[in-house]
Amino acid sequence: VEGLIHVSELSWSRGTKPEDVIAEGQHVTVRILEVDWEKDRIALSLKQAMPGPWERLENGESFRVGMHWHGTVSKIMPFGAFVELEPGLDGLIHISKLGGGRRINSPEEVVNAGDKVEVVIEGIDLEKRRISLSLDNGYSSYDAPTDAAGEQTRIAPGATLKGVVDGIKPFGVFIRLPGDQSGLLHISQVELK
Repeated sequence: VEGLIHVSELSWSRGTKPEDVIAEGQHVTVRILEVDWEKDRIALSLKQAMPGPWERLENGESFRVGMHWHGTVSKIMPFGAFVELEPGLDGLIHISKLGGGRRINSPEEVVNAGDKVEVVIEGIDLEKRRISLSLDNGYSSYDAPTDAAGEQTRIAPGATLKGVVDGIKPFGVFIRLPGDQSGLLHISQVELK
């Protein structure tokens, strides 16, 4: 008796080629998905015979809220960007969390499919199988976007930016930053010469 493992059932990874996972003559353990005796077809799954990423997550083996992680942007949607944390396990960075405090119209203003990003896991809903993420805007190792003059434009903790003084008050100085955002440089942070 022979059965077929569809390419989508080989691995939890997307775009897997059969030769990357198995070899002819190799012994494997599979799960039977469907038996159709009328058409002499048996559908099998290699990936479902192993613990999947959600099962490992439910057992507390992989991710937890507050964890920082490197991932790859797998898909862009109008409402945000999906990031693959590991094969078969994606989380969503909602568009409201992509702008670094400023409103953006499209996720592509910040990230593109295939980008390597650092994220923080903000929530895990095991019942709905959803993971909410935010960009790790703190001291991250990925390249921050720059403007035409090569100046960094990402507003994030630890970033060094150039701006224009917008106003001086007794408690500090208002600075206009890239992206038409304003920030306050508190008097305690001003070095007097």
